[in-house]
Amino acid sequence: MNEDDRGVVVACKEALREVAPLLGSEAVNTMFQKHLVVDGNLHYGEFMNDLSRLLIADFHDKISFYAMGCVTFFRSMWPSIKANAAMFVGFLLGNLPKDKRKQISKEHICGALVLLLRDPSQDVRVAAASATSLLYDF
Repeated sequence: MNEDDRGVVVACKEALREVAPLLGSEAVNTMFQKHLVVDGNLHYGEFMNDLSRLLIADFHDKISFYAMGCVTFFRSMWPSIKANAAMFVGFLLGNLPKDKRKQISKEHICGALVLLLRDPSQDVRVAAASATSLLYDF
């Protein structure tokens, strides 16, 4: 959805709308049906932030798994994948309530974000810095 190719954006929105009812979260399903309109414009950062809050609320026991999954994408050869993974992990951890933070390997995740600050891609460095800024209270 954070892609220049309009065909990819449309396909992604349609796929997410179709799979949403199977995810086991009425809130996520409602969000996808409401915001992933094929011809609509989507503010990607706000969408990721809102989605991270819903995932924390409905799947709090899986947040560490999601965060570590994002970290694996930090090694992608595509800068856009690395940047999006950094931002999403920043939203996940930044929105995580204090009582849930013990289950997160913050040293590993923060260390990986620091490494992204040295990435050759300016977009990746900006995303890593933005993600890190979301962890001011972590």
